[in-house]
Amino acid sequence: MYDAPCALVVDDAQAARHRVAVLLQLAGWRVYEAVGAHDALRAAAQLDPDLVVTDLRMRGGNGIDLVRQLRRIGSRARFLFLATRPTDRVRAQAAAVGVPCLAKPVDPRELVRFLRERRAEPQIQPPLHATAQRWDTESEAVELDWLRELYASELPHRLAHIAECAREGDADAMAAAAAQLAGASSQAGRPEVEWVCRAIAADAGRGVVSHHRLMQLVAIAGTRAIAG
Repeated sequence: MYDAPCALVVDDAQAARHRVAVLLQLAGWRVYEAVGAHDALRAAAQLDPDLVVTDLRMRGGNGIDLVRQLRRIGSRARFLFLATRPTDRVRAQAAAVGVPCLAKPVDPRELVRFLRERRAEPQIQPPLHATAQRWDTESEAVELDWLRELYASELPHRLAHIAECAREGDADAMAAAAAQLAGASSQAGRPEVEWVCRAIAADAGRGVVSHHRLMQLVAIAGTRAIAG
């Protein structure tokens, strides 16, 4: 069965954390957030994340020291630095510990490229016409378009996973997968999908695997990815 990989996003700026967290959530990751290095160490010890995305410079610590500490305690995660001004010097510092560095605020195309190049699961397809589209940090409309494209590319895989849980009668896994898709649907502006997913999660939380709700979800989501 497919298990969503775990990502830890570390930044003392809430807006920056939220941007990265939303992109990863829409791409199928379980995402946890940490305000700084101390919180990140505590969270990593509990979560054993597959990916850690961290600001390079934070109050009370920095990303390079955090990566070194996580590696010392045996973390197997991939790492990615974000920096407001990723100068050649900053990139060289990041390269010295073997970690790539992207500019803040993160461009979804660059994040997608990072994940695909390292073959992190789940595989993420770039939005249609990505090379022609410009990321405008001042435009909420452009941001929402990117999020919807990313959501749409992963939706068939999410539905297939929920269906697999239903076929196996795994109510706990079905509840978790439906709740995760409900959150992503809310972010992507799909309230009708969110509502059905929350109903599925509620039923599964009581141990009920509702195939009727599943078929309702497939019809509303407009895909045949799990039909039959």
